[in-house]
Amino acid sequence: MAYLLEKLRKILNNILLIPLFYIQRPWLTHRGLRLLKRFDQTHEAEDLDSAISQIRRLVSLCPNGSTRATSLDLLSTAIRKRFDQGGKVEFIEEEISMHRETLKLRPIGNPDRLISLNNLSEAIRVRFEMLGQPGDLEESIDYGRQGLALEPSDPDQRAKSLSSLGIALCMHFEHNGEMDDLESGIKYFHQALDLRPVGHPKRRAVLSDLATSMRTRFRETSDMNDLMKAVAFGRDALDGCPVDDQQRPLIIGNLASALLTRFTQNGSLEDLEESIDLNRQALASQPLGHPDRPLTLGNLPIAILFRFGETGRTEDLEDCIQLFRESLLLFPEGHPDRAMALSNISSAILARFQQAGRIEDSDEGINILRETLHLLPNNHPYRAESLMNLAAAMLQRFELAPTVEALDEVVALDKEALEVLPPNHTYRATVLHSYAEALGRRFKLSKDIGDLARAVTLHEEALELWPPGHPEHCTSLKDLAMIIVQRFEQSGDEGDLKKALELITNAEEELPADHPKHTDIRVALATVLLRLHSIDTSDNHDSDYPSKAFNLFENAVNHSSASVKARFTAALEWISKAREYRHTSIIQAYTVSLTLLTRFLVATPSVELQHKFLRSTSTIPKTLASDAAAAAIDAEQLDVAIEFLEQGRSMLWSEMRNFRPPLEQLREVNTTFADELQKLTTQLEHQATSVEAPSMLNESPIPVEVRQKNHRILSERLDGLLGQIRKLEGFANFLSTVPFHTLRAAAAEGPIIVINVSQYRCDAIVVYYSCDPGLVHLPDIDISTLAESASHCSDPKSTKAGDFSKRLRQILQALWKTVVNPIVDFLAPTLPLKSRIWWCPTSYLCAVPLHAAGPYLPKQRNLPDLFVSSYTSTLSVLISARAQRAETVVKDLFVIADVGKPGSEIPSVQEELRRIQMHNQAAYLAFGENANKNNILTCLPQYRWVHFACHGHREQESFHSWFQLYGNDRLELIDLIHARLPNAELAFLSACHTAAVDVQGTPDEVIHLASALQFCGFGGVIGTLWAMADIDGPDVADDFYGSMFPENGSAANFRNSAVALNNVTKEMRKRKVPLDRWVNFVHIGA
Repeated sequence: MAYLLEKLRKILNNILLIPLFYIQRPWLTHRGLRLLKRFDQTHEAEDLDSAISQIRRLVSLCPNGSTRATSLDLLSTAIRKRFDQGGKVEFIEEEISMHRETLKLRPIGNPDRLISLNNLSEAIRVRFEMLGQPGDLEESIDYGRQGLALEPSDPDQRAKSLSSLGIALCMHFEHNGEMDDLESGIKYFHQALDLRPVGHPKRRAVLSDLATSMRTRFRETSDMNDLMKAVAFGRDALDGCPVDDQQRPLIIGNLASALLTRFTQNGSLEDLEESIDLNRQALASQPLGHPDRPLTLGNLPIAILFRFGETGRTEDLEDCIQLFRESLLLFPEGHPDRAMALSNISSAILARFQQAGRIEDSDEGINILRETLHLLPNNHPYRAESLMNLAAAMLQRFELAPTVEALDEVVALDKEALEVLPPNHTYRATVLHSYAEALGRRFKLSKDIGDLARAVTLHEEALELWPPGHPEHCTSLKDLAMIIVQRFEQSGDEGDLKKALELITNAEEELPADHPKHTDIRVALATVLLRLHSIDTSDNHDSDYPSKAFNLFENAVNHSSASVKARFTAALEWISKAREYRHTSIIQAYTVSLTLLTRFLVATPSVELQHKFLRSTSTIPKTLASDAAAAAIDAEQLDVAIEFLEQGRSMLWSEMRNFRPPLEQLREVNTTFADELQKLTTQLEHQATSVEAPSMLNESPIPVEVRQKNHRILSERLDGLLGQIRKLEGFANFLSTVPFHTLRAAAAEGPIIVINVSQYRCDAIVVYYSCDPGLVHLPDIDISTLAESASHCSDPKSTKAGDFSKRLRQILQALWKTVVNPIVDFLAPTLPLKSRIWWCPTSYLCAVPLHAAGPYLPKQRNLPDLFVSSYTSTLSVLISARAQRAETVVKDLFVIADVGKPGSEIPSVQEELRRIQMHNQAAYLAFGENANKNNILTCLPQYRWVHFACHGHREQESFHSWFQLYGNDRLELIDLIHARLPNAELAFLSACHTAAVDVQGTPDEVIHLASALQFCGFGGVIGTLWAMADIDGPDVADDFYGSMFPENGSAANFRNSAVALNNVTKEMRKRKVPLDRWVNFVHIGA
């Protein structure tokens, strides 16, 4: 027994002498592998963290040698799984560090050295994809070549070497353009594929990489066999990929890219839709931080943008811009792929410019493209594409500012692109087409016949590269046809016109029935038919050409698949040709154009953006409504002329009024509809009146595309609801275009003189309540002289000191002679003296004082001596002002005054307040610290009348015009728009520029402080056309409120305000007040 105990003691001592490592290593290895396997099944971060912790302990127990190298390999595998989850660069940095150490532990001759070379090459390449440091890619290729040179017997390791080096070489090609790199990469992929037989778990990755490289080679060579193979390889890769494979999103994305490229060649919408669907699947599997998310974020919006080009769906454009902006954040300055990300987002922004015409989009897109070009060296493979994109953007911008210099830059950009591109490059046809378009436009300006001849040749070359079935083939046919028409105009060769007809007919016939490009092509076809009609004198003359042409115009405009902008542009061309050929469809063309204009405009999410658009765009003729009215007058349809002017002028105010619908009658019939309508219109009004500026919380402004998307969704819901409401009995015309028989109600208290100023004819239409409108032709109006007069009135300071009154007298005399006197002669036989009349002017007449016109000669009466004048921007506004007003005996008056700072008070304002209180002691005076924006906006709803005695300031951006309050506080026009004032009746604006019109931008929109108060609910508003003399404030207030609050205690009625103002100006004239000081005051409304 003692012997056995001694032997057992020795055995235990020997066990204790065994290093702890030899006992723990198998257990730690097994534990780590088991946790990694469980993580692959559950994707629980806790399992991965535990695995890494166990393997780190294992590595710490292995000081050196092959055991440490093997343990580091296992730890690097776990760290890569963590990187795949979060995409943090520190994870890949740690992995690279481990591979470098492992490589040192496996010197040349070590059988496992290839494993370390492959791992290190691949990890460094991944870091390059994240950070874009060129040295990483070069180092990755170097390690890959070292591994490939070892020629291992293990086919799996050799396949890995081939694939990894192939990927790195293809990336190298993307950044230096060396075709040898691409060809070598494809060769290595094929060799790797031979070593990965069908069923091998890693075969799918090689197939996917091979598909991508074949698509890249197609882009360079245009060999369709490469593209078809790319799609086939991509499908094989996806078919062999399990649903839960971590590489599945990348494989899906590669197939999606191949399908998108094939769509660009064959126009198959099935390929396009599948590409979008696959990209969405990939993105859904790549959470924030996933290393492959940037790639998918770039690819998905490109596909969506192509679909927008095919369908014109606004929601597609909104989505792709949002995705591109998210993608750009992942490519900071210095990243080699930032140029591509910039190029992508510029494409979407410029597409939005084409759709909506916002100059800001054009500016942003061009600036981004210039930055992109700056980032790409001359030998970069994407430089040609960048040159092409910038040229296309400049060509679009040319339409807004047509100059030869702009076209010269486009030509230079396209020439450089052609020099860079190989003969068979995919983009060559696109560049040829752009080059031809630029030369064609330059010919129109320079008349250089060489430009025209070269343009025809380039269009023909582009057409050869876009065979039938290519998405751009029909566009190429159309544009070649139109340049040949230009050649006909120079040569007179009728063969050119017949050739153009053949080309454009082919383009029309090859498109599917619902294709959006039908609109542009039908317009071009109609143009060619009309030109043939004008010159064809042969026996084969087709007298039906005009009928066919104008049917084509109608079909083009009503083609619902096309964008609103394309249809609106087609309507303008229809109008132009209808005028040229004196065709009876011109009224129909104008009707459709004004309807489309409304839809075109309201797609912009706020009235401020809409106003900027109207002021700056050349897409919309500023005289469209007036020209439409002129056409209706020519056709002796005066009622239609009024309807055109009502629909096409003051559109911004009209849209916002629709956001405040009359709900009382609707609520009596259907409470649910009324509540939903109130909710939707309130949301739309809030968005429409939002200001384009960052918030006060230092947040970024909401991107335009987000606001557009929200606006579109709400608008679509509103349209659907209105469709239901209009089915109710008695609501068929609810919030729709107001017909003339309703509009004439505006003349219930006196005639309304609508003066239409058009390049085609100028007339006054006198609208009566109970009889047909009358027409006064005004042939002596000269628009250029009128514009000059409006400019003087808009900015009196531009006239030499002391000369404005003299110049104003001349303007008033000219207005009397050319405009007002013929109208007075028409009215005089039936309208008693001192009757009220309302002026509803258009164009530059909105900015001149029609109410004060006269001969200004001894013993002759001027207009103020004959009638009491008021203004209204539209008939609908006047109807609204009257419909909601009633007489009242309450004399509540809210007076807002800026009396100046203590110690520097403004005497005239203090005296003005004193005079007002003489007539209404109950008036609430807000001055000093009480004259602040918050207090004013709180008090305004409580009062019927308001009087502003402060400085008014007009801004170029009219929605930011403002009243100056105490302590430099300001009350802006946009603030007033938000107000809802149920008790409002009369507003007197004793301030400067409160009724001044934007002469240079959009006079017909009539956006000023006075119109804002009228929108808020004030039935009558008194404003000023220019700067007001401070000394006039007290006397004007005294005379005005003396008339409004008679001493006999009779009811104070805001509808007496026009007569009261007429009496005020009469008193001023008696006091010999200078002409410009009394003419300044105008009455607007009921």
